[in-house]
Formats: sequence, structure tokens, C-alpha cells
Amino acid sequence: MITWDILSNGGAVQEMAHIANGRDTGNCVSLLRVNSANSSQSNMLILQESCTDSTGSFVVYVPVGIALLP
Repeated sequence: MITWDILSNGGAVQEMAHIANGRDTGNCVSLLRVNSANSSQSNMLILQESCTDSTGSFVVYVPVGIALLP
């Protein structure tokens, strides 16, 4: 798992969901939750996609505020 120093403000990051995306086990979409003592940080989820193949790898992520979810 990637260290989320800036987004997590030192808090633990917990994987809430893991959805495989392809044959390689590293190819997936994950929903991560920041567990932080800071109340503004603890209300944040991170949506992450990871992909790897013979040409390279990438990780794309975006923070999502829980208040924005329906």
C-alpha cells in the first residue's frame, strides 16, 4: 500500500473495498478510508486505481469527502 503522508496526515489508511481489474493481482480499484484523529481528515475516502503490465505501472487516486456521497 502507498504511504499517504499528505492526505492522511499521519493517520492509518484502511482499505474498505478491493475490486480486481484484470489478470494481474496489482490491477485493481480500491476504496480507502483515512482513520485520523483530525476530524476533517477522518471524513475522507480515497478512490485509487492501480494498473501494471509489461510496459509500466501507474497508480491514480483522488480524495473524496464523505459528505459528497449520496
